[in-house]
Amino acid sequence: MSEPAFQTVPAAGWRFAVDRGGTFTDVIGVAPDGSIHTAKVLSERVEGSGDAISEGIEKILCDQERRQVCSIRLGTTVATNALLTRTGVPTALVVTRGLKDLVWIRDQSRPDLFALEIWRPDPIAAKVIEARGRMLCDGSEVEPLDEQGVTIQLEAAFEAGCRAVAVCLMHGWKNDRHEKRVAEIAQEIGFEHVWTSRDVPLRSYVPRLATLTADASLTPILRASLEPVVRRFAQAEILGMQSNGGLVGVDFFRGVNAVLSGPAGGVVGAAAVAESAGFAKAVTLDMGGTSTDVAWWDGTLYRGEEMRIAGERLRVPMLEIHTIAAGGGSICTFDGQRMRVGPESAGAAPGPACYGWDGPLTLTDCNAVLGRVAAEFMPRVFGPGQNAAIDVDRSRCALESVCRRMRESGLDAGSVEQVAEGFVTIAVESMAAAVRRISIERGRSLQGAALVGFGGAGGQCACRVAEALSIDTVLLHPLAGLLSAWGIARADRRVVRRASVECVLDDVGRAQAEHTCAQLEIEAREELGTPEGVRIERRAALKLADWEHGLDVALGPIEMMREQFAHACRARFGYDVPREDVHIAHVEVEAICHIPVEAETCVGRGRPGLKAGQVNLWLAGRRERVDWFDRASLRAGQVIEGAALVRENGATTVIDPGWRARVLENGVLRLDRVRGKPGRRCGVVRGDQHPADPTRLAVFGRRFSAIAEEMGAALRRTARSVNMRVRLDYSCAVFDADGALVANGEHMPVHLGSMSESVRHIIRARAGDVRPGDAILLNDPWHGGTHLPDLTLISPFCDQSGVVRAFVASRGHHVDVGGTTPGSMPPDARTIEEEGVVIDNFLLCRDGQVNREGLRALLCAGPHPCRLWQRVMDDLEAQLAANQRGLDGLKELAGEYSLETVFAFMRHLQDHAEECVAARLRHLPDGNACMLLDGGGAICVALRVDRQRGAVEVDFAGTCAQREDNLNAPPAVTRACVLYVLRCLIADEIPLNDGCLRRVQIFTPEGSMLNPRPGAAVAGGNVETSQIVVDALLAAAGAQAASQGTMNNLTFGNADVQYYETICGGTGAGPGFAGAHAVHSHMTNSRLTDPEILEDEFPVRLVRFERRVGSGGHGAFQGGDGVVRELEFCAPVTLSLLAGRREHAPPGVAGGGPGMPGTQHLIDRQGHVIELAGRFTRSIAAQERLVIQTPGGGAWGAR
Repeated sequence: MSEPAFQTVPAAGWRFAVDRGGTFTDVIGVAPDGSIHTAKVLSERVEGSGDAISEGIEKILCDQERRQVCSIRLGTTVATNALLTRTGVPTALVVTRGLKDLVWIRDQSRPDLFALEIWRPDPIAAKVIEARGRMLCDGSEVEPLDEQGVTIQLEAAFEAGCRAVAVCLMHGWKNDRHEKRVAEIAQEIGFEHVWTSRDVPLRSYVPRLATLTADASLTPILRASLEPVVRRFAQAEILGMQSNGGLVGVDFFRGVNAVLSGPAGGVVGAAAVAESAGFAKAVTLDMGGTSTDVAWWDGTLYRGEEMRIAGERLRVPMLEIHTIAAGGGSICTFDGQRMRVGPESAGAAPGPACYGWDGPLTLTDCNAVLGRVAAEFMPRVFGPGQNAAIDVDRSRCALESVCRRMRESGLDAGSVEQVAEGFVTIAVESMAAAVRRISIERGRSLQGAALVGFGGAGGQCACRVAEALSIDTVLLHPLAGLLSAWGIARADRRVVRRASVECVLDDVGRAQAEHTCAQLEIEAREELGTPEGVRIERRAALKLADWEHGLDVALGPIEMMREQFAHACRARFGYDVPREDVHIAHVEVEAICHIPVEAETCVGRGRPGLKAGQVNLWLAGRRERVDWFDRASLRAGQVIEGAALVRENGATTVIDPGWRARVLENGVLRLDRVRGKPGRRCGVVRGDQHPADPTRLAVFGRRFSAIAEEMGAALRRTARSVNMRVRLDYSCAVFDADGALVANGEHMPVHLGSMSESVRHIIRARAGDVRPGDAILLNDPWHGGTHLPDLTLISPFCDQSGVVRAFVASRGHHVDVGGTTPGSMPPDARTIEEEGVVIDNFLLCRDGQVNREGLRALLCAGPHPCRLWQRVMDDLEAQLAANQRGLDGLKELAGEYSLETVFAFMRHLQDHAEECVAARLRHLPDGNACMLLDGGGAICVALRVDRQRGAVEVDFAGTCAQREDNLNAPPAVTRACVLYVLRCLIADEIPLNDGCLRRVQIFTPEGSMLNPRPGAAVAGGNVETSQIVVDALLAAAGAQAASQGTMNNLTFGNADVQYYETICGGTGAGPGFAGAHAVHSHMTNSRLTDPEILEDEFPVRLVRFERRVGSGGHGAFQGGDGVVRELEFCAPVTLSLLAGRREHAPPGVAGGGPGMPGTQHLIDRQGHVIELAGRFTRSIAAQERLVIQTPGGGAWGAR
């Protein structure tokens, strides 16, 4: 039996808490005498997986004590792993007819913006069944259920091996009559596990069907995995830890509620640690073997409405936990110029190099070489016999290999320790960036917060991460290495049930919410299984009419709810909202049964524990001998000055120089910064003060990109329009003093390369008249703009003398800037004036004061003024907030490193990008391509490569002259296309900045459609022509056949509503890969409105949205298929379509066949089919249907 860790009060029998993680299974056992024991075992042996939970428990118990186990609380990754690998129970999914391919299409976005070979996870469902029968958004039946057809298909699925069924029909959350009957049929056939929308009664069809399918697939696997534990400890009460932070009996432990099981336990435990130390808010840092989880606590454990896990949007209550690929097992590599940590992980097997199983170099190896992980502190479970300590010599060997590669690249690598220090620094920056992101997204301040570190590797980096965040206190529990298990031991029994109501907040709506809550409470009490001592909390998620998600308030009197909502909006978004037009999105009932937790006996008093010895620790560029202490010997009140090491139970804590540790009464180790931030540790830096060393290239690349991403998070948080808040049609970026792009967030590709032209124009136009607090607005297509709805806001970053040293900018697609049609994208425009108001060099802010009246006068002038200027101002306020976040980020960075270092690395990163592009260009063949355009003309391009210099000329000679329609594209659009293509060709994570274009010369003939004269219409150039330009460039480079070559821009509306969407299609195949089906490609990646929300909020019914099978080109590698999207209108609307590739099919390459061109037609109320052109505006009557078939991608190579 293990030695006790510390004491608590006696109890009737053994109590266990277990966290089965990806690498280790952590076990905490409380003996009947109150002594606490721990064990750590590998979750998966190299030769295969066993029952790690039982093994860990029995490692603590003596044989005769098994019957004395009275309680087991556990968290497990079984459901998570099955979701990731799609190895759940074979499941059939029943959906509404016409929507079977939503399991593939999802929201139509692609996960990797720059991947030509698009990979998306397989659907969870093994078989998808379409049911004839239809409910409308109000719950009424418009078509009866075809029971016979459903029965035949379910019988076939059963014969094929499916044993679980998920039933998810359109608006089933509103009226589940059809779903109930399908479930009855499935049970009659013999299906053992059946789930319906009653289990997830929430509006939003795509997330609900994903959630139900995941639950049906994972729950049987989860419960089967626990059967050995249940059998072995039959007398014990066994509870499972849910992602919502509460425990539930194993009979109600559902797969979809267990995907964040262990991490949720860690957050619960960390919150308890912070609260016990007297802190009101804290950041939690759980660094494990494969990843690091960060979360926020301020007296409340926050839950998200929806989490994206393993490619699926799951709508169940889960604690808001942000995961990054920077765990102890993250693989460390060198690419010839930059060092990288992750995202790949060595996992539990083979694990890090030091595990002795031929694993790669990882972060754990780096910490081992630095002395931050002492071999004698780790369990002896490694090596071929699984009985050895970690082998630090293997770690050194792996690092020496990296050093050799650095020297071969002409870099002064320095020592093995310096390279290891560099990798650790990069990982620390990644973790700090994740914390900043979750803080900014929710409008939270880190000031006064503590950092609670835990996990097997949390104590190794906690001080470093705190320094990067300017946090002054770190808290480490005595069981920090097993805190997820400790948190599971302290969790309450808890059930959270949600249901959509979607009603106005008035007397009727509140009554409906109360009625729904009453039903949810009955279900929650039944699931909790403990009728006495249950506390019930009722909440409502309130929103404005056009919001997708709401903000939680307590359910109560209407005025109280409105006041809470207003307060929540001010805290979250920074602005007030109307108090009248408030809706209830959903209600939530939380049933809580508090389980008393015995207070741990405080650590011993008396003489402070003596140091246990000394170890070597790499500090400030040299190896030093520092004291180390055994955590078990420390006494309350004892103080330890850094640098020192503490051997934890299952972990190592490093007290860095400049930190002082003090042992609190409950054994928690409190680390406080006692001096200013030490100099930045950057591994291989020597000599020149600002060298472009591999470590700092990676660190600054991450920091600049993180600033741009944080700007985007701030913009989304404060934006009011659907375009920006939901469709995410915006971009943010950082620029140097010359206006060259330094870094951007991964937002809209068409914005990425064009904003720098806007910044350069402002530098020239204002001729030095730029000062702190200024913000300049423009959308002029001839000065870096794309099309008029995209408004660019530029802010200078100035030093203390007022000298401009850099810029930040944000660009967003606004709801309207005038023009002949709402939305400012008229398909029949011939001049720029018909598209809206042109803005150039407008000083929106001077000295921080916003010129609202000047903006109103500007937007409301001209022949076609803006219709919604106040809405434009609202979103510009969000852009101002984003820019301010960018300026703050640069200021923080300069405070950490110095202005000169920051600006030096702006140049270095551009130099690095230039070299990356040059290396790729040296292998790029000359090529040319010509893409025919609908309506006549073509886009032609020739690539002439100078392989010696690693440079290329991109010549668009032969491109047709400026067009009379709106397909003209200003030069900034072509520049963005070239930058996007270069990044795709490099196929690696490099800084996307202006350095990429230094060795690229772009020629666009004056007066051509790619360089039109001022005054030309350009709305379609941004959204349509850009796609053809990319297709031409990729074909000329021999990289990919043509994709659909259009965004299929669809708008409709009337006096009450306006709607805009782009529709996905097929992507082109390439050398060695097929095209992807039904996904957005290249210069857009916007999401589609969910089908149920679409029907609920607009006068339309989605009849079909499915893959257009066979529309991809035929060849050695097939082109991707487009989609068929059929809409039936329920009221008269004006409908516009701006789409291409209707007359000319997307061509294949290398003998591959073309994809099918797109088509569209109208079906009137008499059933007549009316063929339509790719560009039109027309009036549509109620009950008429529009059918759009989007193009497929071209094939690669002949069969």
